Amino acid sequence: MMKLISTDTKEATLVTLDGLLDDALAAQLEGFFVTCNNPVKQTIHIDLKQVEAIKPEGVRVLLNAHINANDNILKLVNANAGVKQLLETVGLGELIVH
Repeated sequence: MMKLISTDTKEATLVTLDGLLDDALAAQLEGFFVTCNNPVKQTIHIDLKQVEAIKPEGVRVLLNAHINANDNILKLVNANAGVKQLLETVGLGELIVH
């Protein structure tokens, strides 16, 4: 089952993804980014621990979020080896927190 859970902390907004980052989960993530697009600087951590793989639509959403981050800080955390390799291949390696 795929799901997106957003939790606000003092330091950041943590977005936990669970399942395959396919079209459906990518649409949920894109909706999240639309709602958090405000003038206040935010730190957003996308937790990929439970993400098995990322489909092209998921890559597109992450790339767009990175490009349109404005003053927001976007970090990708807890990616497995396969997901990490894909993110590095598509130019999102700088966002990965090791």
